[in-house]
Amino acid sequence: MAILAGLLEAKGIFNAENDNFNSVKLPLNEAQAAWNFALLREDRSKGIHNPDYAKALIANSIETLQP
Repeated sequence: MAILAGLLEAKGIFNAENDNFNSVKLPLNEAQAAWNFALLREDRSKGIHNPDYAKALIANSIETLQP
């Protein structure tokens, strides 16, 4: 999650300092990565209900955002 947050922050999508998403028009893949991050963060179970799915969401989102 920390790597994903850092990638979102580097792209100007997420601001960790104030824990907010920036209102910007995003390509679909970046919007999906932001959605996955928000979903897992707000779930607050830390993926315990379905850890394989949570890990896959994080891994796919990181892969999407990396250059």
